[in-house]
Amino acid sequence: MRLHIVTPQEGVQVEQLDVSSVTATGAFGELVLLPGHEALLASLAPGRLSYTEFGRTHHFYASGGFLQFVNDKVRILAESLVPVTQLDTIEVGLELERAIEALQSAEDRSPPNLKKLEAAVTAARAKLAVAKRRH
Repeated sequence: MRLHIVTPQEGVQVEQLDVSSVTATGAFGELVLLPGHEALLASLAPGRLSYTEFGRTHHFYASGGFLQFVNDKVRILAESLVPVTQLDTIEVGLELERAIEALQSAEDRSPPNLKKLEAAVTAARAKLAVAKRRH
């Protein structure tokens, strides 16, 4: 399979790679793609993204985006992508605490603002789970 990951993040670009599998966190659960999988278009939720290249698996935290799989070609458009080796569980834990505090103390309780704050808590929880799992 060929994998191409694109993100607007500066300094993060995965060129086209030959991979044997891709695992991603879809909006409705984990997606595991192997050669020959049916065509698929999926929304990605904050969570783990990994791929196996030459027997070595690479793990990342993806903050969300989209995945397309057609004819053994995987295209991922990710909002942001961080290698798990760069995630510090203490720092991510503090990020989660700040997100929860912001939600609990929000003066603007309008539905759009609460939805944004809740999404930040969800993303921080997913990031912490990825950081703790590491592989």
